[in-house]
Amino acid sequence: MVKDSLSLFVEGLRSMIALKLEDETTRYFVEGWDRTIILRIRGVGTVFLVFKEGKAEVFKEKGGLEEADIVLEGDWNAFIRIAQGRMNPLMAYLRRKVKRKKGSIKDVLKLVKILKVPKGEV
Repeated sequence: MVKDSLSLFVEGLRSMIALKLEDETTRYFVEGWDRTIILRIRGVGTVFLVFKEGKAEVFKEKGGLEEADIVLEGDWNAFIRIAQGRMNPLMAYLRRKVKRKKGSIKDVLKLVKILKVPKGEV
């Protein structure tokens, strides 16, 4: 069941990011921001995000990804609440629900802005 939940999470994250990238402001914001991100979800699995040339890929298999620019780690509940818009990604980070294992704070804050779900959109 956990594997199915992870697949659903990946699909939801993929859809959310694709929707955000339809917005001209978000596209401009990520333009030139080529980064690889690993989300380590304790007890569940790992999700990989690749932002390249204004596009994003989200997957749960490594697919040749050896090195990441950003590595974040947290529990399942924190990542699900962020994806559902019930937890602000910045607050999750500041409250140590999600921890930065690698990457600059500037890159983490950019990712937070991309993942933030505006109130009323969930």
